[in-house]
Amino acid sequence: MSINTKVNDLAVRVGTEFKTVRTEIAAVSGDTYTKAEVDAAIVTSQQTAIDTAKNDLLNGAGAAYDTFIELQTEITNNDTDIAGALTAQATIRTDIGTNAAITSADYVGTFEAALL
Repeated sequence: MSINTKVNDLAVRVGTEFKTVRTEIAAVSGDTYTKAEVDAAIVTSQQTAIDTAKNDLLNGAGAAYDTFIELQTEITNNDTDIAGALTAQATIRTDIGTNAAITSADYVGTFEAALL
């Protein structure tokens, strides 16, 4: 799941929690609650939604990778390795393209010779 999807899920979850709180308040309209009680219910609902979204976003990541700064540091520290891997991938892709062109040309020539 992408981070955009996770953030979208967070927004949906927070909206759903607010809707639940609003529905519960409307359901007990005969009862009266203090502002502090309503605020506490809203804060609890918000915190539950935030905790759920955070857990979904982390998806079991270890403590070394549970913040964006830790991810940035890890990527920055391994920038050379990442660049090397990308260069190797580009080389492989070029080799495959070159070999595919040679192979295709060989097969085309063989096919055309067989037609004669």
